Amino acid sequence: MDATVDHRLRLAQKVFRPGRVVHPAGHRRERAEPRLGRSGAAARDQGRRPHRSRRRIARRRADPVHLRPAARAAERRARGRHRSRDHRADVHRRRRQTAAHLDDDVLHVDSRRPPCAAREPRQRRQPRSRIAVPRTPAVAGVAAARLAVGAVPGHGVDRERDPGVQGRRHDAVGGPLARTGAAVVTGGAPTPPPSPDPRRSDAEFEAHALHDAVAGLRERSPIDSASTSFHRWQRWTGYGLLVVVIAGLVLAPVATLVTATFVATIAYLTTLIDRIVLFHRGLDGSTIVRIDDETARAIPDDELPTYTVLVPAYDEPEVIGQLIDNMAALEYPRHKLQVLLLLEADDERTIEAAHASFESDMVDILLVPPAEPRTKPKACNFGLHYSTGEIVTIFDAEDRPDPLQLRRVAAAWRELPENTACVQAKLAFHNGAQNLLTAWFTGDYALWFNFILPGLMRSRAPIPLGGTSNHLSMRVLDEIGAWDPFNVTEDADLGVRIAQSGYRTAVLDSTTLEEANSDPINWIRQRSRWYKGYLQTWLVHTRRPLHLLRSLGPMAYFRFLTLMAGTPLIAAMNMVFWLVSIAWLLGQPLVVAELFPAYVYFPALISLVFGNSAVIYMNVIACRETGNSRLLLAAVTSPAYWILMSIAAIKGAYQLLFAPSYWEKTFHGLPGTGDDTPAATEKGTA
Repeated sequence: MDATVDHRLRLAQKVFRPGRVVHPAGHRRERAEPRLGRSGAAARDQGRRPHRSRRRIARRRADPVHLRPAARAAERRARGRHRSRDHRADVHRRRRQTAAHLDDDVLHVDSRRPPCAAREPRQRRQPRSRIAVPRTPAVAGVAAARLAVGAVPGHGVDRERDPGVQGRRHDAVGGPLARTGAAVVTGGAPTPPPSPDPRRSDAEFEAHALHDAVAGLRERSPIDSASTSFHRWQRWTGYGLLVVVIAGLVLAPVATLVTATFVATIAYLTTLIDRIVLFHRGLDGSTIVRIDDETARAIPDDELPTYTVLVPAYDEPEVIGQLIDNMAALEYPRHKLQVLLLLEADDERTIEAAHASFESDMVDILLVPPAEPRTKPKACNFGLHYSTGEIVTIFDAEDRPDPLQLRRVAAAWRELPENTACVQAKLAFHNGAQNLLTAWFTGDYALWFNFILPGLMRSRAPIPLGGTSNHLSMRVLDEIGAWDPFNVTEDADLGVRIAQSGYRTAVLDSTTLEEANSDPINWIRQRSRWYKGYLQTWLVHTRRPLHLLRSLGPMAYFRFLTLMAGTPLIAAMNMVFWLVSIAWLLGQPLVVAELFPAYVYFPALISLVFGNSAVIYMNVIACRETGNSRLLLAAVTSPAYWILMSIAAIKGAYQLLFAPSYWEKTFHGLPGTGDDTPAATEKGTA
């Protein structure tokens, strides 16, 4: 880009409003004669300078009509209101793809800022095989040839990839899999293949990948990063509310407490009613994508997309040995499957366990250099620089995915709309009947993945992705900026950004079995991190509330608030109301009676009786419909499960203030963990 073009680009981006048309130098049209009106014309005739407001009006009249604010607003309304949501999403996506392009005569600047700045073209490099047995040249050649075609997952037809995205994949044949990283076996002795960029050494590439994994999103779009918990206006709004509450408690304590109780009661009822609506919409299961075994196996191997499976693990030597068996069970062509085990470079116990367990060449071990934050999304971002697949998914080391899950995803993408960016598989537990806590946890997952998520999908609302088994298009993942390394529920944040960017998430009828936490302390550690991450996601995406409202729509925006903010806040408030109820039952103090006048008491009573009954009913239905009828007792006693939820929510809110990006480790491979699924039980009895 020469100096003139660069000057025009910077001028359009920094000076002119989004949506204006800037004519290059030498092609500027002559402005029409300003119409000053009677007083302005009289001033001009008398040799006086017209008033400043008259000059402003004259300039507006001289501008073409499409530059006038009223006309631009009317045009936006016409584009946005009278089109379907799918059409608007398609228009916005095309506008993002064609934004900031330079023609011969006119420079167009996109009028809608994307929700998250896209990544710069990222060079890919095969992981350095410090431990794992490397791939063979034949495998590398097939996968590289597939990537050179530029195929995009979906609809069974290879389409030309976006040039910007294709540049991220080494557009030469022999690409990522045949380049520096894992050594390639050639006649016995491993020899490293050539580097993708001769100007950049392996150490420089690793440093670049680590820097992008940690600070990429924060540098490209700071407002979309959770590196800062509270934006300036959010911080001052919180201070203002705190001052108002303290002043109210000092000046009118009873009225202030009654108001707070009324607001909390209405929030309870609103969230409960919306949850029931989502449950009802997910009951029929029509929105769940179902792919039978025959359809999944019918796709020829050469038509399947290349796949990358990221397996982040930290301090988990107990379960690392299960990885090979779980990955070997996947029915997918080995030359199109890349499995990257992401380990922290200073996690010696897990590295030694992996070295002792792995006797297969299907898993490449990638050591992530130590850097803060020590989070799962940071490791996944680092792994993306070494990924070669068109579809990327995440599994935990102890996960047991459906053997046909990858093929089902590939088949599902042929049937789903063009704007589908993610396919989320269901999650369940293989040790649900171990104790009462695992039974509660299993019912919770059954309700969430089989009814609530399909209800969200049917409502076109943002879907908080699960921690594993979310299958993502690499092209879209690059476009929206990948994961936020400072968000401890990077999956929920990514689901919101997918919806905000105009893409959709589908729920697939394929199950990945996980290990349910059987220890209460370990469970609270995990759930408090989830609640903290939900609050992080809520705070990040409400920094521009009007932008989010326009991107999602009113109902989707409302459901985003009830899920991301309502879920942890209501769980935290449960403890307060339980203490108030216990105080009333023990002594019936007068102050408790004053907190519940008639207009607060009756909505609270409805929430107590109807709300508890509705939640119990939904848990019973979820357990019955998912084949977990043996967990009926846990479903009936599920209100006791909320005590642990409340403790976890309070802990998560506390950590949001003092340790927002601290990743509290969840321990797996606990004693007594077995497989009590119906299939395993039948196999054992047989």
